[in-house]
Amino acid sequence: MPPDRCRVGIIFCWVLFVLHNKDALIAAGVAADHIYEDRASGKLDARPGLDAALKSLREGDTLVVWKLVFGIFAALAEFERELISERTKAGLASARARGRSGGAPYKMTVAKLRLAMAAMGQPETTVGDLCNELGITRQTLYRHVDPDGNLRDDGQKLLAGRRK
Repeated sequence: MPPDRCRVGIIFCWVLFVLHNKDALIAAGVAADHIYEDRASGKLDARPGLDAALKSLREGDTLVVWKLVFGIFAALAEFERELISERTKAGLASARARGRSGGAPYKMTVAKLRLAMAAMGQPETTVGDLCNELGITRQTLYRHVDPDGNLRDDGQKLLAGRRK
């Protein structure tokens, strides 16, 4: 910006938010001595800060307006995000207290595991067909049973009645 031009800032907000808004205007290139404030509610017609800012403007100057509206929406969005997080955590804790756990049910059951163990021990077993018949993926099958039909750690946990 040429030396004969400057930025003049005006803040429309409540008293609590003036410092934050001043920092925003300074970051936008407005000199601290060119910042004017109106701290009244929106229903008043008199705006002494705006009047002073407009009087200080010269040809080629830029008026930078900072309204609290943006700050309010950001604060409300953050507050809502925190509420959603708290509600989710409280709901999960409540469900756990009633003996429920979240998520989709496990595909591998004890009955499917026993069938998989017996089938994997047979040389004529096709892994793809076995997985289709049991309704599981290859990854799930091999996570529980090795190619010879022996139990792996997750298979042992399933048979012992405890999940991951």
